[in-house]
Amino acid sequence: MINRVERIDEKLKALPKPALESIKEIFLQPEDTLILAAGFEDRCLGSVQYLEASGSKGFTALLIKYEPHTEENRMVDIMQSLSKMAAGVEEMTYDRCNPAGGGEALVEKLEKLGRTGAIYLDISAMSRFFIVQALVALGKSERGFSDTTVLYSEALNYPPDQAEVDKEIEKNGVDSIYRTMFISSGVYEVTIVPELASIVMYGQPVRLVAFPSFNIDQLASLKGDIQPYSSRYTVFPGKCLATGSD
Repeated sequence: MINRVERIDEKLKALPKPALESIKEIFLQPEDTLILAAGFEDRCLGSVQYLEASGSKGFTALLIKYEPHTEENRMVDIMQSLSKMAAGVEEMTYDRCNPAGGGEALVEKLEKLGRTGAIYLDISAMSRFFIVQALVALGKSERGFSDTTVLYSEALNYPPDQAEVDKEIEKNGVDSIYRTMFISSGVYEVTIVPELASIVMYGQPVRLVAFPSFNIDQLASLKGDIQPYSSRYTVFPGKCLATGSD
């Protein structure tokens, strides 16, 4: 008898997925911990506002402070709201230019706090890279995901809207490059961190999986950095306001 070996994508597809549901209330017990980041968008205050409405008191908050510092980040607003509810507010610095070990630093901070309750991870204002680092580190920790809830506040509107895009394109002429450049431009560098990396044998095929943004330079930099070893690409496109295509 010949037994067929499942492909990696088949194994991943068969794995149990976490439940996704909309909620109208968040209530934290005093032994619980809320992890959140100080962003610049209104939705960075989403979970805090829900906690205020539910009357949550006495929990511990761990606030992720991004470096380099950005004036637009609403650190003061979040601290003011948390000070009315949380028994304590701890801070942790995450250096976006030197991100290696960010997830492990988060888990270490949680262990020092010694909290025994549930963990609520609010990813609304977190960078995509830190979200992955945090989830991987929490999953590998002794606590795992058994008592972890991931929170995400969805924005009512994601700028720029279609009117802004049309106005900018009209002002600067029909230019396919400008359609993306006025929204986002520039690439700092392609960063590979040890905790998310694996060993690749020389000449082994590599698949690049990408979630592209408006910034076309990001995907181009990834392809350039991984070449010539990458032979396959999987791209998950989102809705593009500038072109109206999926």
